[in-house]
Amino acid sequence: MNQPDTAGARPTAHSADGPIVNVEHLSVWFPRHYGQVSVLDDISFSIARGETLGLVGESGSGKTLLSQAALGLLPPSARTSGRILVNGVDVLTASEKQLARIRGAVAAPVFQDALVSLNPNRTIFGHFTDVWRSARMKPQGGAKEAAAQALRLAALTDVSRVLASYPHELSGGMRQRALIALALFRRPALLIADEPTTALDRLVEVDVLATLRGLQRELGLSMILVSHDMDVVSHMCARIAVLYGGQLCELGPTPEVVSRHIHPYTKGLIASVQSLKDRARPLQTIGGVVPHPSSFKPGCRFLSRCPIGGPECQAPRPKAVVGSSEGWCFHPNSLAAPAVETTPRGVTR
Repeated sequence: MNQPDTAGARPTAHSADGPIVNVEHLSVWFPRHYGQVSVLDDISFSIARGETLGLVGESGSGKTLLSQAALGLLPPSARTSGRILVNGVDVLTASEKQLARIRGAVAAPVFQDALVSLNPNRTIFGHFTDVWRSARMKPQGGAKEAAAQALRLAALTDVSRVLASYPHELSGGMRQRALIALALFRRPALLIADEPTTALDRLVEVDVLATLRGLQRELGLSMILVSHDMDVVSHMCARIAVLYGGQLCELGPTPEVVSRHIHPYTKGLIASVQSLKDRARPLQTIGGVVPHPSSFKPGCRFLSRCPIGGPECQAPRPKAVVGSSEGWCFHPNSLAAPAVETTPRGVTR
């Protein structure tokens, strides 16, 4: 099948060199609301082309804020330091014109609740035509065929009915697939999927996640998968980044993070996952809740809930290394190498 000409929607080609995402000492704060408390605190990581990174942590850990920052969608009240390079462009300092070239064409979001994300007054095809016109995609009459192709990529078969339907006329799984298709419409290199299955039942969730995994492999997409579910990211992602209270607790290849985790918070997340083979074991939980940003204290923000933390954890966190994984903790897993000095932060924007 011939691909439609969408060159007009992609004024910048995807570079073949370097990571698709490079986050360097990112901090974000909101002076009006929380003063100088950093809601995201000195975060660094990169994502290779074709790689899937899982961002995992409880609600309030900073996952969605980090995803918004990667798309240049922070509110005007936000202040930042560090850099977020997406395909070589720093989205923290990019102009609106530059950001418009990145969103959709280089990086595209998949939000968590399609019924909320989609316009109830527009058909699914209406959503596609809005993107087609605003991005000046070509040829002018090719929107319907391109939309149908995108829906098929997202494993929807009855594309004529889907395109003619309003969001409320589709099942939750079909709506979510339509949202994925919209994200794929301009053939981005990076998908940022923020809790994409939250509003779905478990069987539909598994099906949608399998679709995302298949698309990642088939199209060579890079993907950031945001989730509170360690089980989901462990099956979907090559690497895992564990966030808590806006701090990066652990980062490494999925098998290493799951089998020999460094940080006590990671241990708690893994222990809270219960398999069918271990149904007799009582479900384990992490006591307490993620603190409000106004309650963040110096040092490790997990300290108030940590079973092994002490007064020393109120100092800047050291980095420990085990294998290819990194963790930021005064009391790392005993398999971890000795702690090393943390690196300096970036320059305030």
